Amino acid sequence: MPKISVIIPIYNCQDFLDECLNSIRKQDYPDFEVILVNDGSTDDSLDICQRFAQGDARFKIISQENQGTSAAKNAGLEKATGDYITFVDADDWFARDDTLSFLYQLLTTNDADVAVGNFNEYEAREGKYLIHILSDDHPVINYTPHEWFQNEYSDDEYISQCFSTPWGKLFKRQLFDHLRFPVGKIDEDDLTMWKTYLRATKISYCNLPIYVYRNNRAGSITDVANSAQLFSLPAIEQRMTLENLIAFHDIIERGKNPYIWRLQKHRNEALKVAERANFKDAQQKITLINKYKHTFY
Repeated sequence: MPKISVIIPIYNCQDFLDECLNSIRKQDYPDFEVILVNDGSTDDSLDICQRFAQGDARFKIISQENQGTSAAKNAGLEKATGDYITFVDADDWFARDDTLSFLYQLLTTNDADVAVGNFNEYEAREGKYLIHILSDDHPVINYTPHEWFQNEYSDDEYISQCFSTPWGKLFKRQLFDHLRFPVGKIDEDDLTMWKTYLRATKISYCNLPIYVYRNNRAGSITDVANSAQLFSLPAIEQRMTLENLIAFHDIIERGKNPYIWRLQKHRNEALKVAERANFKDAQQKITLINKYKHTFY
């Protein structure tokens, strides 16, 4: 069977890494490799990676100086030899032993370029699970890129988070030809994922929870970042520019309110921390939109 490359960027995740890697080691898919990108960890993460690699030839280690999660993902993409690519965060884990098999069957049965599953959430601060999908019904829906973009801001089944994150998916490797994550950006996923969907011809989605996302752990991006940084202005502006050029005008209309919401969030957060330039930039855009709001497109 075709090989799947599982790419895991790792930085100081010693408390969670065993659970993550064990969930991958138990996968029933017959041919996969796990690329462990140790991004300059200063804890015992590298030792844990070495233990797994010594016991299982499918686990391969890349060690580099700390450059951030984008550089780690990019290093994994360069090393990957699989026909298909999936990403896992080092503090998350696969919810099922057949996660890879499920994604592969979802992609190949439907002749898709991207297979997307759903997820449950583990709230680290409170030590409890948030179960997103309660139904036993798990229909498969196939989308064109345009149809998938229509769901970008959907609250149903947490599809908006499924849209914006790289985990919980299987990609044909070709979607990352000449495409890499922007280094040094905290909003790297938001800047990248939409491009893979536009490169695709078909996206196949099933709401089965095949992934567990650990939220709000100490030291994570969601725990320490300025919340405005998680809602990228460049990402949505780049997206809307290209959507206009390819005549996704209805998608732009759907994105109008989320864009204004992001602008307001950036303006308010910049005001709190006295980032004068960022405040002025966001406020100026809000002012212009209000002036032309009847013709906003």
